Amino acid sequence: MTSPAFSKRGILSHAIGSTLRQFRLLPVVFLLVFALAIPCTLLDRSDMGWLGKEAMFYSQLSAYMLWFLLPAAGLVTAFSLFYFLFRSRAVAAYFSLGISRDALFAVRYLTGAGILVGSLLPNMLASLVINVLRIRVDAGFFLQFLYLLAVACLAMLVPYTLAVLVITLCGTLTEAAAHTAVWLCAPHLLGWAAGTFLRVLLPGSPFDGYGSVLDAAM
Repeated sequence: MTSPAFSKRGILSHAIGSTLRQFRLLPVVFLLVFALAIPCTLLDRSDMGWLGKEAMFYSQLSAYMLWFLLPAAGLVTAFSLFYFLFRSRAVAAYFSLGISRDALFAVRYLTGAGILVGSLLPNMLASLVINVLRIRVDAGFFLQFLYLLAVACLAMLVPYTLAVLVITLCGTLTEAAAHTAVWLCAPHLLGWAAGTFLRVLLPGSPFDGYGSVLDAAM
């Protein structure tokens, strides 16, 4: 007869393993996409003389691509791992395993976060190696790398976390997608509204409608 603690560990291990097997394609796809957007762009530019002068962990075009790809990866992961909440049969099946809702949420959430970070980290490390082989590095170089890595992880994990929380509170996929879009756009909309009011209410304000400093104020 197995002890309750051992049985609980077995159930958690089964939940983690089944989640990884079910979504095993996600890290593969993300890994390939990030590889094309980060280290591969540096290899394509290696004959143009930009390396050897200053650190560049991804090209300028990649920066614009990552501005979209990183949050999109977080949203895709959230809706993939927690889509079962919109299917009553799947919910009943998962909760019949004998695992608490808190534990099931933690398993799914941490698995998704691991998929995102694990897909990004190898490509950022590859970019780091390319730079180390081409330029002289110092402590500031590694601090810059850690800063960019942290920003990239936040660009994935913040939309991911927000989408997960919204999904757990909504009853339908359409409702969850709509609320997620609203909450993601809210900071930009509030910034635009604040900048617009500044221009109207405070003549000569150095900020435009998007919160940027106007050239005339410099």
